[in-house]
Amino acid sequence: MPSTRRHFLHFSSAALAAAALPRLAAAPAKGKARPIGFSLYGMKSLPVLEALDHCQRIGYDNVELCLMKDFPTELGKFSVPAQREVRDRLRSTGLEVSSLLVHIDLTAKAQGPAKDIIKGAAEIARLLDDRRPPLVESVTGGKAEDWEATKNDLVDNMRRWAETAGPAGVKIAVKAHYGQVINSPDRLLWLHRRVNHPAFTLTYDYSHYQAEGLDLEPTLRAVIPRTGFIHMKDLVVGEKPAKYLLVGEGKIDYVKYFRLLRELKYTGPIVVEVSAQIHSRPGYQPVQTAEKCYAFLAKQLQAAQASA
Repeated sequence: MPSTRRHFLHFSSAALAAAALPRLAAAPAKGKARPIGFSLYGMKSLPVLEALDHCQRIGYDNVELCLMKDFPTELGKFSVPAQREVRDRLRSTGLEVSSLLVHIDLTAKAQGPAKDIIKGAAEIARLLDDRRPPLVESVTGGKAEDWEATKNDLVDNMRRWAETAGPAGVKIAVKAHYGQVINSPDRLLWLHRRVNHPAFTLTYDYSHYQAEGLDLEPTLRAVIPRTGFIHMKDLVVGEKPAKYLLVGEGKIDYVKYFRLLRELKYTGPIVVEVSAQIHSRPGYQPVQTAEKCYAFLAKQLQAAQASA
């Protein structure tokens, strides 16, 4: 069966059987698809090779590496030998790297630092997988109230991002984020249409739309056709500022979510994200958290297929 990063929700019987079982003790047999990934944004305290081994053991199909400050794979400190070790471990475990998480500001007047980050991330992406390099994934920054005053500058800056990523053979994905300058499907899609560059794709993260009071189905239908990447996490509904939860701890209907993704023929990666609100708490347990999230989503995926 083809890799789930490119062919995620075909929902064959073999794929669903492999994904739906709570296989938290051993890796699946070779060729079994596992359509759920985990962002190592939620494993900051672990050496990256150890984190990869845990993700493979739990049953994840892919991972997102975090290139942000103070992470084990921080850009500028993630040496080429270390990158090669990660590449080799990915190959030996059968995991794919779906994305490289960075944090750059689309609203900044000086865009040189952003372009440098994109160039550095693209080099890592190509070393990790030169055939199908992972996405470079970011939020946009800024404040929601600044939209009208800055939106034309955002188009120019986003085009620069895409023009930096494109020649390296990678795509850059951005998402709408609660409270930031891009905080709704309308704004995100407007930006995407105006930039109109093949190296620019979108990230879908319903928790941020939910925080803005928007419903799952209309946002999914609007954004998914232009989406190359999904983050999944939950939210305390109605609390301001937004308070994020692990998948399954809030009110998102994941069975409906997975059924809609199948209907919309989404084929990109789906990755569990653990908010910094959670992973920065004293006593946070990254491995147990990853296990809990996988077990929950596997059951939801099975239920989605059963009710199709």
